[in-house]
Order: sequence, then structure tokens, then C-alpha cells
Amino acid sequence: MRGSDERSGSLFSYVDLEARVRSDHPLRTIRPIANAAPADLSGEFAALYTDFGRPSIAPEKLSNETHASPTDPEARLYRKGHGQPGKLCYMGHALMENRNGLVVGGQ
Repeated sequence: MRGSDERSGSLFSYVDLEARVRSDHPLRTIRPIANAAPADLSGEFAALYTDFGRPSIAPEKLSNETHASPTDPEARLYRKGHGQPGKLCYMGHALMENRNGLVVGGQ
């Protein structure tokens, strides 16, 4: 199922993008053309998605508030690094013995 693509001008900035670009800038004339291209392809994109199920969510909008595991309520979204995708996992703690690398305790 295809999710909605809402514009969020303040996602990475405290100043709205509309306020940053002056009214006579050439980007203002290009923007309607650029926005029309995905709209023209919308029918082809819609054919790739099913009519049932959970709608897709943009990766930057994924958070532990929006996702939960139906089988493990303690699972959370974790990322290995900046810009990496989040994966639904659970965190464990292991107490390691230094000399041989054996797990002595876990939680």
C-alpha cells in the first residue's frame, strides 16, 4: 500500500523553504514542472503497490513512536550509524570475560 508524501519544509531547517527563496527566483518557475513529473508517473507507481496492508512510510519519518513489533513489545528501531536504515531489533547486554571472550552474564 502506497503512503502519502507530505511536504515538511521544516524537517531539516527552522526557516521554511518558501521564505528562503525570493519570489522572482528561477526555481519558482521550475518547481511546478518538477512537481508535475512524479504526478504524471503516479499511475505507474500505484501499479507497483498492493491495495491492502500498511501504507509505506518514508525512512526519515520512522521512529519508535510510529513502529512496534506485534510479537515482541520490547523491540525498538535501532540504527548502526547516521544515515543507515533503522531495523526493528531488541537490545541485549552481555558481560564478557576479557581473557577468553566468554559471556559471563547477560540481560
